[in-house]
Amino acid sequence: MAKYIGSPWGSIRGKLGGSVGGVWKAIEWVRRLSLPHQRGSLAYMTGVLAGLIHPGRFSWRQFNIKRLVFQVLGWIGRRNLTSWMYPVWQRLCDKHGYKLTHINLFLKRNIPTLWASLPDPDAKYDAVTNKPDMALLLVSDGDLEETPNFSALVYAPLTGILTFTWDGTHTLNGDDTDEAYVMAYVEPIVDSRWRPNGKMYGTALVSASTRVAGSDTLTLPIGLTPGDICGYVYFKDTANIIGYSPSRARRSV
Repeated sequence: MAKYIGSPWGSIRGKLGGSVGGVWKAIEWVRRLSLPHQRGSLAYMTGVLAGLIHPGRFSWRQFNIKRLVFQVLGWIGRRNLTSWMYPVWQRLCDKHGYKLTHINLFLKRNIPTLWASLPDPDAKYDAVTNKPDMALLLVSDGDLEETPNFSALVYAPLTGILTFTWDGTHTLNGDDTDEAYVMAYVEPIVDSRWRPNGKMYGTALVSASTRVAGSDTLTLPIGLTPGDICGYVYFKDTANIIGYSPSRARRSV
């Protein structure tokens, strides 16, 4: 580093435009201001909250999209590869010739929506007021007709039974005999160490109901908070020629 002797405006302390200056062992110095590219790391966040790093060197936006969107979606996908990701999303890739893996397509379809749903991307995550809306998650997609209305999702804390109710009518390529699938995601999405913490229940391998039935149940742990539960409904034609439908979602009461 070159020695800084002086300048027409005197010595620099701290940031000035695109430069930053200071003193080290009685030697004045100045250099170009260079912020780290990865300003959303866990180490930087910890340092900012502890008062050890200037907030200007940290980006909540970078941290949030990595920890609350990419990481959460990737975690969900990896934990449900054979029971849900491969049957639904790889089939869609293969049918349409997408040069993507099942998880990549799942990420591509969901990242923009979840990121846009975060109330304040430049603020710290809060499990109540500042989090992605998982009720917007697309757990299934495809060419089959979806339900026109996912009308009710009710959780019974004493039994753990989650009841789904939907409109079983169809006007396009749906059929009364279409297999119905239900899934649920339980928040919070991250724990105190910013690791994925949400849990997905249900499978795309076994159907216990049909489109026309208009209802189904899923057994969850007892004592959950209803507002932390998001439910999803989607269909598949029995011959698996058309494939799966886009999912519909809502939050439990």
